[in-house]
Amino acid sequence: MADYRTEAPQILRDFLSYHETIKAHSKRTVDEYFLDLRNFFRYLKQTRDPSLCDRSLDEIDITDVDLAFVASVTLTDIYGYMTYLSRDRVQHQNSRNSGYGLNAASRARKIATIRSFYNYLTNKMHLLRENPVKDMDSPKLKKTLPKYLTLDESIQLLDSVDGKNQERDYCILTLFLNCGLRISELVGLNLSDIQEDALRVLGKGNKVRIIYLNDACQDAIAKYLAVRRPITGRDANALFLSSQNERISRSMVHAMVKKRLGQAGIDPAEYSSHKLRHTAATLMLQNGVDVRAVQEVLGHDHLNTTEIYTHIDNESLRIAAKANPLSHVKKNQGKSKRKPAERRSLPAGFPCSFCANDCLRPDGAQYVQKPDVLERVGGQGPVVGVVAVGGDQYRLQGDGRRHPHHHRRMLELLAVEAQLHQVPGLQVLQGAGLGHRPYGGRLPGHEIPEIGHPGPGGDFWLASM
Repeated sequence: MADYRTEAPQILRDFLSYHETIKAHSKRTVDEYFLDLRNFFRYLKQTRDPSLCDRSLDEIDITDVDLAFVASVTLTDIYGYMTYLSRDRVQHQNSRNSGYGLNAASRARKIATIRSFYNYLTNKMHLLRENPVKDMDSPKLKKTLPKYLTLDESIQLLDSVDGKNQERDYCILTLFLNCGLRISELVGLNLSDIQEDALRVLGKGNKVRIIYLNDACQDAIAKYLAVRRPITGRDANALFLSSQNERISRSMVHAMVKKRLGQAGIDPAEYSSHKLRHTAATLMLQNGVDVRAVQEVLGHDHLNTTEIYTHIDNESLRIAAKANPLSHVKKNQGKSKRKPAERRSLPAGFPCSFCANDCLRPDGAQYVQKPDVLERVGGQGPVVGVVAVGGDQYRLQGDGRRHPHHHRRMLELLAVEAQLHQVPGLQVLQGAGLGHRPYGGRLPGHEIPEIGHPGPGGDFWLASM
């Protein structure tokens, strides 16, 4: 890894030292800043000096970059650099078969580095009057949902761990899947970070958080510590050790996770150690953990970073999809047929208000439309049902104050009849003449209103919706 303290010009060294010592950014973050800015200035020098056109960017020295050079950069130069990144930049520097062109996320990160550098010169050091990046938009990022293992796949992964270093590897996987650690956080764990049922984690930006350990984590740590070799030296306090008795590295953890995924029958090309962090967050949210608690566990600065996991598996969206009336329509012999609605039954021998016939005829024959006026006695005491065609209103007459259960019975029967004849939805109204007012629920359907004392008027009306 390049060392900015010896390879960067003074103006870059000041910026990078500021981030490392004042902003307390990690060494890895500062090194990435240096690589981004070094590549940017190499590109600018090559485009401005024809003698450098035949040389690769890696061969171009930037130690002569000064304030005058930095101040000469325009927005056009930066757009040109972004085009180079999008089309000509090698994706994988150490691969012979690498493609060209960085994705939007990689370009956005490099723009963020350049913007931070010019903000530092303009607002912090006041060395520049104009910031060429202030009006530049970041590349539009593709919105994707994090990939994660299902609960069954997670158990399958843990059950498959065996062989050499199985206690260590099982413990690492358990912490990933239960605590949602970043890989940098896991490799940085020390023995002193274990505090009974809690784990002290040093996260991004040197921020410390406490994660409480469940039974599975405590058991996995105890079994690993029982076989962990005591060592001396600079890594004596490291929790996870390599076969060389050194603190385990990021690359070793990546390789181990890929190996264990393959042994579990899970495609290692699709998942990584960071996908296990996604898995932990998703499983916690799916099982009722509050999103703000998950934010604390993961160490996210902003809630919207955590909320992306709420869109992965939303049970309410699944219920909404099943509630669609077309959810049961399936192709059958070349035609889509709607599933017939469930028929509700009327009492045997009871004439229907809509067709004046018994709707329980087994042949299911179609009946004629309702007559202009049909009056019937329902056999439920002094209740008379009147169906009036004019205005599509259906009137129930009777003394509801004395016999409220009779009105309920009539409404139930009318609801069934209206459903059988596919009458539009009805609303229950109470009162007489033009003074109707809403009362109860809607018919037809299962929401039969509770009929109590109707008050003055004594009548119920069913009006078409």
